[in-house]
Amino acid sequence: MKSSGIDYRLGLVPFGGLDNSSVPNGTILNYGSLYDQNESLLDDINQMQMDGSTERAYCAISNAIQHIAWRSFALKYIILITDEDNDVNGCSIDQNALITRLTQKHIFFYCYIDDTAGQASTHFSPIAEATQGSIFQITDSMLTVFSQLATKITSTYLIQYRTKDADSSDTRHVVVKINADQQIQTVEGTYTPDNLQLSLTDDTKTIFSNAQPALTEIPITVHCSSEEAVIKLYVKSSESSSYSCSDMAYTDSGIYSGAIPESFVLSPFVNFYLSASRDDDTITLPVKDASLSPFVIPIGYDPPEITHTPETQSILAYNFHVITASVSFDRDEDVQMTLFYKSSNEYSYNALSDSLPVTQRDFEKKIPSASIYGNHIEYYMLAEDENGIQSSFGSSDDPVIVDVMGYTVTQKITGSIIVYADVIAQDTINPNKWVATGNVRIGTRTGGSELLGITSTITLNTATLQVEGDIEKGLIALNIKRNVNCAPENFPLYHGRFSIDGNHNPPIINLIEGDSKM
Repeated sequence: MKSSGIDYRLGLVPFGGLDNSSVPNGTILNYGSLYDQNESLLDDINQMQMDGSTERAYCAISNAIQHIAWRSFALKYIILITDEDNDVNGCSIDQNALITRLTQKHIFFYCYIDDTAGQASTHFSPIAEATQGSIFQITDSMLTVFSQLATKITSTYLIQYRTKDADSSDTRHVVVKINADQQIQTVEGTYTPDNLQLSLTDDTKTIFSNAQPALTEIPITVHCSSEEAVIKLYVKSSESSSYSCSDMAYTDSGIYSGAIPESFVLSPFVNFYLSASRDDDTITLPVKDASLSPFVIPIGYDPPEITHTPETQSILAYNFHVITASVSFDRDEDVQMTLFYKSSNEYSYNALSDSLPVTQRDFEKKIPSASIYGNHIEYYMLAEDENGIQSSFGSSDDPVIVDVMGYTVTQKITGSIIVYADVIAQDTINPNKWVATGNVRIGTRTGGSELLGITSTITLNTATLQVEGDIEKGLIALNIKRNVNCAPENFPLYHGRFSIDGNHNPPIINLIEGDSKM
């Protein structure tokens, strides 16, 4: 899967182990976080102890659904490996309830069973069938299930859309039209937005800016969109390799409070992250790989400080722009300095970095001329020390903005397709052929939004109403959020040749001998 460009994570929930090494209802490892390193997963697998004790598989699956920090908008799979049927004593979850929980979370269920062990087939086969999963025999090769999983993952598409009314809690009606093999199918449904959301309060955000005294309790407060959520605070000192967990208490107005105990507040830093669970929904903060990329609080010293004077005058389009800054830091160590920048026409930032030694704390980078276009450019800077303690000048939500003058946008309509580019020129031989170059974006004539991007040349044919892309480059989906807590990003969709047929509305994209990244 990794060779196919699939960004996957694995989790582990042992149950019914020897001498209660894992409890009958399932033991959540790694604090519910998915493993970023396979070596850590293998270490936990090697420590498992097998036995024929009580194995409440239904409860273990239910706990995995609820307590694993599943990544939002990712395909989700549970693979059960057992040589017994489900022990019903002591577990209140029945088969129908488990199927409901799995389908509500859109989780595919796969299972390795010994169908000679009691009622294993009766207990697990209906669940796999109901969730579009599969059943395998315990004697089958593991390569069989992973091969089937890889095939399913690469042929399954998740569609995420961005609403124009994100704050409304009214019921939404969604219609999706699917066009494949010259057939069109319409699927529609309704839903009521009720996403679980988690964010730090302003008071908590201030603790990252200044040195916190050692051996002093640090209060942590967060906003949560639900009063019924269970919020957990995970803390790790700079001298520890594992986290300690505690529950946060609901106060009022959507605020939950907790504290990092003074015994964890040791120089030079302390780590923490949070999780929020409600019913079968669990999120973390930070959003991605929270246990591996936690928040870092400086203990006993101030973080690096950036000094910078922003540009106040407009700059000329397609002329590089120099950004200079300096960093003040009292510790005898290097500082990693990064400039993030983008045009107002882009949705994700580019980055330029330097390691600044003690003897040279000045920073200078050129924003390339190819990025100086649109109404303005945006940038911010981040300084980070060797402990991961950071300070910034601006942010992705509040960047420095510099106006750009002398930029003009050209566009061309071909059937139901609209193409935006820096330059769109007519072919000197074929008057129906046009060539678009430089920051090419593709949208629909009815919607007008820039949906796809490509960094190389594309051709338009106003007679056949076709758009064709370069074989060496790929399509990128623009302005996509992983979830409501994330900033918009650009996602690679496909590498290789492609064409878009503007004779249809909406246009139809054809992928030709390439590699899909969806």
